[in-house]
Amino acid sequence: MLSNGQVIELALESLACEGDAVGHHDGQAVFVPYGAPGDRAAVAVTDAHRTYCRAEIRRIIEPSPERVAPGCPLFGACGGCQWQMLSYRAQLEQKRTILRDSLQRIGGFAPPEIDAVPDDSGWGYRNKAQFPVAGDAGRLALGYYRRGTHHIIPVDQCPIAAGPINAAWPALREALQGSGLPGYNEARQRGVLRHVTLRASRRTGALTVVLVTAGQQHLGELAARIMAGVPGVDAVWQNVNPGRGNAIYGARWHHWAGARHTTETIAGLEFRLSPSAFLQVNLPQAERAYRLMADALRPRRGDAVLDLYCGAGAIALGLAPLVRSVVGIEDSPHAVADAAASAERNGIANCEFISGAAERAAAAVAAADLVVLDPPRKGADPALWPELRRLAPRAVAYLSCNPATLGRDARLLSAIGYRLERAWMVDLFPQTHHVESLCIFGREKEEG
Repeated sequence: MLSNGQVIELALESLACEGDAVGHHDGQAVFVPYGAPGDRAAVAVTDAHRTYCRAEIRRIIEPSPERVAPGCPLFGACGGCQWQMLSYRAQLEQKRTILRDSLQRIGGFAPPEIDAVPDDSGWGYRNKAQFPVAGDAGRLALGYYRRGTHHIIPVDQCPIAAGPINAAWPALREALQGSGLPGYNEARQRGVLRHVTLRASRRTGALTVVLVTAGQQHLGELAARIMAGVPGVDAVWQNVNPGRGNAIYGARWHHWAGARHTTETIAGLEFRLSPSAFLQVNLPQAERAYRLMADALRPRRGDAVLDLYCGAGAIALGLAPLVRSVVGIEDSPHAVADAAASAERNGIANCEFISGAAERAAAAVAAADLVVLDPPRKGADPALWPELRRLAPRAVAYLSCNPATLGRDARLLSAIGYRLERAWMVDLFPQTHHVESLCIFGREKEEG
């Protein structure tokens, strides 16, 4: 059995769901960050356990044919990307393998065929960036977390962020340094500024800035300085988060300057978005997923659609012209208000949006021919499955950002009479280990 500090030579075989490369030493699994399948490396054990251990690369003895030069000088220190050392072709194949394994091993399905939907370039795709803040007033640390820690690495530019974000970030950082606000100290629960978020509208190029603070400070002067001095910014908001834990946003919002809503175009429709609204960070890829979903569900004019975890209504409003009615259910009242406003803006009258937990609100729905699921990483709530059994839709589309919970939920769908018909790995997050997928499940025909 391996022990901490031991250095071994290891052949790396594959990539695990959380992004680390995996090799085996005398039957013991060894997980290695930033390793590529096909690498032979000298690795040092950092966290030994009886059945597995973790290790760090000391030296690449023989590189994988798929190993490439990272596109960011902070790669390996910054925790934002895990796979920049892999060719994009290899990233796609590894993500397909992870998805296939989850559906087979956890979901219980025969190995499915999975089509990959690649990003156009793999860079500059993120329309949203979130920067943690720490340090004293005038000496703020602003950037991204170092891998596996809450230590902040200063960031000048991020190659996976959209151009307007990178263009605005230096001036915004300077404005924050001159604000007199101290950063937040997690250990002591002291300080003011916790996070800064920038979201760029693809339609207009305009930026929304959100300053997350531990208390309700007056930020009017800072907001005015940001509006005047940071290129592209058309709105400044404050979110107040006094709580412990890793959640970035709290419940309270305050508008300080500029526009109250962002305007975005998705699949030809115009959307109104609040600063808290969920929006996929890679819109071109999200649009491809939505088109695949609409084609695979084969909607009929008389269908009633139930869109669970509907966010700001992008899927619901896209399906609405193809069917009789759509009901969208979302826990966030801000997102529901945005979805309803977007429906009115686009002249769509056959959509209803309900604020509430999916499993509870679905109980009030009388019928659904088609169901769409787009849950958070934890997957669908267990209380939802009896409602889906009752509704017995003809087909279910499941958009997932977590292969493990997708596998679990796919098994539960199978248990209530659904078969997996199609699966895609839609790469919304190039250079990272995150796997986005779209699966279509059809209801098994009843005997007799």
